[in-house]
Amino acid sequence: MGLVLNEAILPEMIPGNKAPSHNPSHPVAPGRIRDLPLRPPWGLLPAMFWKRSPENAGPRVPEKSDLSKMICLETGGRSLPLHLIFNPRARRYLLRLKPDNTVRVTIPPGGTLEGGRQFAERHLGWLEKHAAKNQAGSAEPWRPGTRVWYLGQLTTLEWDDQNSLRLGMEKIPVKDPDTDLRPQVECHLRKIAALELPRRVRELAALHGMKVSRVTVRNQRSRWGSCSRSGSISLNWRLLQMPGMARDYVILHELAHLSHMNHSRAFWACLEKLCPGFREAEHWIKTHRRALL
Repeated sequence: MGLVLNEAILPEMIPGNKAPSHNPSHPVAPGRIRDLPLRPPWGLLPAMFWKRSPENAGPRVPEKSDLSKMICLETGGRSLPLHLIFNPRARRYLLRLKPDNTVRVTIPPGGTLEGGRQFAERHLGWLEKHAAKNQAGSAEPWRPGTRVWYLGQLTTLEWDDQNSLRLGMEKIPVKDPDTDLRPQVECHLRKIAALELPRRVRELAALHGMKVSRVTVRNQRSRWGSCSRSGSISLNWRLLQMPGMARDYVILHELAHLSHMNHSRAFWACLEKLCPGFREAEHWIKTHRRALL
């Protein structure tokens, strides 16, 4: 519980796998590679990624928290957040570019983080082409002087020196000052959120005697957060732009779902105890929703 985008997709086979023949009468669309079924070479995945049990000595699904990494990819003057994700059900490397220019590489069994990074780098031209299309349909570019919501305050982007910007107390490295600064600023803020938001979730969970199995920070466009029945909480990195009371409200909202996986009266009563001033926070979020990134 909690508060599908069109994507450009480019798949690729795992090196060493043979794809079955295909009918040449069905050409591959420009910018894509035909999606061909492959047999996943389970035995090639390093043993450190697998969990085994006495009942089942075979390979099991890797823990996602151990098999993901987020870095930034430089292409055409843009800094694109690059997520490298292992998926035991994948049959090939798969490259996705979302409308917000977030890059995601799905890594199949037998693949590696380094292989995923190299796969993305081999297709920089494809990424640049589609990133430019996304950028053409986006909002005004960010420049020094642009005001950005950060920690609940409209904060002005200012030059710190020729290679970095200042956003409040944050110093943000800039590799190409002549392009839209938004992707580089977003990439920096998402790294901060990936550190700070999970820490705050665990603080509030401990304060209220709750247990959370896992916390992830993502780039959702339709919700601020979510909570699964297994106790896993996912948060939108844009919570970093909200004031503390609004940020805590979203977190406590998801923590309340640990006890009530619905929005029943019991849920709202639980939330009222956890966050007595939640209506004020809710109002701030509704009022400023469109102004956030």
